[in-house]
Amino acid sequence: MPRLNVWRDMDPLLPAVKTEKDNQWRSALGFIRGGPEGQLGEYLGVQRKTEPVTPFRIWSPLCYVSTCSYQDNAAVLDQIDATIRAQCAGHLATIVVGDQQTFDRMVKLRRSDAQLYGKIVPFNGEMHFMVHFLHAGWRLYYDKLLCWWVATMQMSGALKEDWTPKNWAYYDDFMMIFVTGFVRWLNGLETEVDVMQFDRVLEAAEPNADFTMLLHFMYDVGLPYIGLRQLMRQTSTPQMRAQG
Repeated sequence: MPRLNVWRDMDPLLPAVKTEKDNQWRSALGFIRGGPEGQLGEYLGVQRKTEPVTPFRIWSPLCYVSTCSYQDNAAVLDQIDATIRAQCAGHLATIVVGDQQTFDRMVKLRRSDAQLYGKIVPFNGEMHFMVHFLHAGWRLYYDKLLCWWVATMQMSGALKEDWTPKNWAYYDDFMMIFVTGFVRWLNGLETEVDVMQFDRVLEAAEPNADFTMLLHFMYDVGLPYIGLRQLMRQTSTPQMRAQG
């Protein structure tokens, strides 16, 4: 069943959330200190096709249906359920992965008729979640912070305040460059403040509102996004399978 209190688990005031972000902060600085020319979020070359490929089958598509329509989503789920029942007798559940809108519709359909959709397990794609995480942080900080950096880096032609997932790659590239540049700069800063401790850096930056905002962006959006990006890349590697 979908968890109903995910927003509580992600509350920034929770000690576990702060601990995770502190770890991301220290890990980024430690990575740069280990190799000053290193690139945060760099693809490490781990390939997914190290184990037998999961077999898949392409079904005849359902045309003229929309993800925003509850009726259309119900029609798609009915066809999926009928096909699975015909081919996989005795199956216990069917996991259906979709984007956020499809996921939302599936959850509400399941709640409205648990008997009919009891075997349907809605699941939203991890990649889609990651894109929306960046999109939310981008819109939140664009006017007061990011628009100046975008212009300074001469990327205004490609990067806008609002965007759609199909343009995500441009914003992903910007984040890798922007966050890496910041961490390199912070690592080379001559200061008596222990930069490995975010709270101390934030306290020392209090007189400077612009720098304070930049710190909050890196701590709450930039570095967590880099960490999430790398976590997605590690999924299905031999190491992850061994841990499972």
